[in-house]
Amino acid sequence: MDSKKLNEILIVSNLVFLILFMTVSITNYRNYTRFIKSENNLADATGKMEKYKDKIDELNKKINTKDSNKTQEINLVATEFLNAYFTYDALSKYKIYDNIKPFSTEELVNKLKPIKENDLESDVNYKVSISNIKLYSKLSTDSEESILALADESINTNTSNSTAPTLIQLDFKCVNSKWLVNNMIINRPLKNMPFLD
Repeated sequence: MDSKKLNEILIVSNLVFLILFMTVSITNYRNYTRFIKSENNLADATGKMEKYKDKIDELNKKINTKDSNKTQEINLVATEFLNAYFTYDALSKYKIYDNIKPFSTEELVNKLKPIKENDLESDVNYKVSISNIKLYSKLSTDSEESILALADESINTNTSNSTAPTLIQLDFKCVNSKWLVNNMIINRPLKNMPFLD
């Protein structure tokens, strides 16, 4: 083969090699810049994710605190209501309707208040009280709450004393950002209720 032909082949092969080298170099450079860009994007996304995680944790704390405060307020109102409703004697039985007003809706007070003409007066001296109140959450929404209360109701008269376990359902309603008892259902007497501690 003559030298001219050999030079042409060498030039063409060098050109092909140069083109391939440039193509590979450009491709590698592009891949490298994409890799650097994706690394930066990943770092940004990780940073944003950490910020969002912190915000989510902060919101969860607020929600848990709000739920805890709501539960504490409802339990306090329930206990105060039950003590006001179940603590009276023969002379003060009508005062309980005034005593429960701070803890009740007006509808409940009107529903519970007896019509005096239909209420028979008794000569028996008695005293009613409640103790060992245990509260159990039953239903919960943003504006309504329902709990079950298990308590011992005692009735003491001139001649006898008796105590019976009583199950009471209290339904709450949020009125002007305050939880009030809106309904009460009393179930008595209870016997052999091992599922409630």
